[in-house]
Amino acid sequence: MDVRDAGSALTGTLTVNGNYTGQNGRLLLLSALGDDASASDRLVVAQGRISGSTRMIVSNAGGLGALTLGNGIEVVQAINGATSDSSAFSLQSPLSAGAYQYYLFKGGATAGSENSWFLRSTVIAPPTPAPPPVEPLPEPAQPTPQPTPEPTPEPAPEPTPTPQPVPAPLPNPEPEPEPAPTTPAPVLPAAALPVPAIGTPPLPEPVRGAAPIALYRPEVANYSVAAPSASVLALSSLGTFHERQGDQALLTEYGMAPAGWARVFGSDFRQRWSGDVSPGLDASFKGYQIGHDLYAWHLENGRSQRVGLFVAHNRLDGKVQGFAEGFRNYETGHLKLSGQSLGAYWTLTTPGGGYVDAVAMGTRLDGRSRSVRGTGVDIEGHVLSLSAEAGYPLPLSQRWVAEPQLQIIYQRIDLQDQHDGIAHLGFDSQSYTTGRIGIRFKGRYQFSSVPIAPYLRANLWHTKDGHDTLTFDHAEQIRTEHRSTTGSIGAGMIATLSSKASLHWSADYLVDLGEQGTEGVNTSLGFRLVW
Repeated sequence: MDVRDAGSALTGTLTVNGNYTGQNGRLLLLSALGDDASASDRLVVAQGRISGSTRMIVSNAGGLGALTLGNGIEVVQAINGATSDSSAFSLQSPLSAGAYQYYLFKGGATAGSENSWFLRSTVIAPPTPAPPPVEPLPEPAQPTPQPTPEPTPEPAPEPTPTPQPVPAPLPNPEPEPEPAPTTPAPVLPAAALPVPAIGTPPLPEPVRGAAPIALYRPEVANYSVAAPSASVLALSSLGTFHERQGDQALLTEYGMAPAGWARVFGSDFRQRWSGDVSPGLDASFKGYQIGHDLYAWHLENGRSQRVGLFVAHNRLDGKVQGFAEGFRNYETGHLKLSGQSLGAYWTLTTPGGGYVDAVAMGTRLDGRSRSVRGTGVDIEGHVLSLSAEAGYPLPLSQRWVAEPQLQIIYQRIDLQDQHDGIAHLGFDSQSYTTGRIGIRFKGRYQFSSVPIAPYLRANLWHTKDGHDTLTFDHAEQIRTEHRSTTGSIGAGMIATLSSKASLHWSADYLVDLGEQGTEGVNTSLGFRLVW
């Protein structure tokens, strides 16, 4: 049956007086998938019984998706005592609009809707019925009053002169009586809980009186994690001064193009971000970086400066979780993201071993986000990263120093808009600002005539407030928060193999210090060559 031909402007109605029995047929409807007030074609059944099996095919007529906080969008109306079997209707295919997934339910939240059918983007339940009125307790019996003795009569007073009569005032007209306020009839809760149609995947159990649970489609968490993942990917290429150059003590050569360096790095980690769908990522990335000092020169007081360039490539591959289909930590799909970076750096070193390092880096992003049901988009965009870092060693003994460090990183992420076949996706990110406070304990030893410098380090990373916004069809906005706090502890070593070559490695364990559940291991292995 095609109800779309029965009317126009999404008001098509097919009325059945008596029983309706589905014979494995199809019911075609047009609906503007939005909130409870959305227009839709309907099947109306009066007095009879709705039974059998009918596959419902609903076409979205321009709806942008929204939360249905009440009964939902009515598509089958049971009136005049009509009843319905719970297996009478099912959706032939998944139904999505905007950020939401719509499912078919028998029954609503209000009395009289128990046998009608609705499309909803939430899991709702009727409110808890009001408790019956409490009968008042009977009033206690009043005690019998005791008679009081009669007082002794006093002598009558002298008579007073009769006063002159005062004329009575004119009576005021009685005011018009105010109309009694009318009390709206209360909305009674439905007698039964709503029942999902056959073929609906598992959903949260409705609880009477609980707030509606949004049914975000799986792709929402997948797309929401794209911008935070781009930040993580760029940070891995940026690294720290010691991950790139090894140590300031190695920067002893001067002139034009005096030395080159390279490193490989990787990480296995998991991280979750706060927000509307609380996206999380369980991923790994691997990459390499190649750089070269372009020029190094002496300054007054024994200081030196150098400038250089580097290129980097890394790739991230991970599983995404988030709030979807009414469940937390729902596995929503995969994300693959690669970054090609070009950067420039300037480094200042002092005779006492201090350093200041500044880096500017641009990263081109290319990747793919795909949900568990195969829907996805390409991820394309750019990241601008700026870093300023400083440290100064303080002697602890003849062999060991303690080096406090400070680093601040600014990132700007720009992702291109996309369309996944369901909705237009707009990506908008506020700037990321991340700070690091750390300390490194470094020693000096000889191993088989090779100078080595083992070290231990600890860092506190904090990303300040900010958010990414994912907009569906220029209407529904999904926010993901930047704020996070992470601690790391690690170890490393620098080996000076000769006057021309050195090797350095490091490994760090990261743990969350907030509520994001971050955990991971980062490793880096690099070398430096003097020409």
